[in-house]
Amino acid sequence: MPDDELPLLLADQEILALGGSALFWPRKRTLFVADVHFGKDATFRNALRWVPPGTTAEDSERLSRLVERYRAAKLVILGDAFHSEHAREDATLQALHHWREGFDTDVLMVRGNHDRRAGGIARELGFEMVDEGHPMEPFALHHHPVAKSAGGYVLCGHLHPVAAASGLARQRIRLPCFWIAKHQCVLPAFGGFTGGSSIRPSREDQVILVADGKLVAADLRQTRRPPRP
Repeated sequence: MPDDELPLLLADQEILALGGSALFWPRKRTLFVADVHFGKDATFRNALRWVPPGTTAEDSERLSRLVERYRAAKLVILGDAFHSEHAREDATLQALHHWREGFDTDVLMVRGNHDRRAGGIARELGFEMVDEGHPMEPFALHHHPVAKSAGGYVLCGHLHPVAAASGLARQRIRLPCFWIAKHQCVLPAFGGFTGGSSIRPSREDQVILVADGKLVAADLRQTRRPPRP
């Protein structure tokens, strides 16, 4: 097994966690990602904060490589596919249309909190938009995590989860992670221009760290939880 893949059993389904911050369901040839935030760089530029262009093109290329590698028939974006209506900036929209022209895989998109004003862009790109709780048995597709299972094992995002890891020199770094609980799996943010929020897993949960495209199962016995706010 490559070190950028880790087999999981979610809702009795064989799933692969990927070092590309995605899940792959081989039986259904379906790839899941969360929090791509297309156009976030454009949003910051519109707010007169200089950030380099190109993030949207880079993220779309990474998606294409994953779809091609795993021969996915469907891509599911678990909310916040777009960061805001500023994804309509000319350079961003051009990059998205260029990507979509060479990308014929079906795309299903759960509406996230950042997608409220980006529905027109999604329709232009041929994304099928659904609301939270959309069934894909035995899974329920959400953007926001839920307190308990509702209609199936929940796949979601929104948190941009990160967890602390210790290095050989006793330094501590925060890494993106998959947070797997009994009733749901929270995916790391896929977008390259996103921050992260520290998680508070229980000892029954599983946490898989993403480090430079490689996957490492965290030892929660050695993980100190951040203080409560």
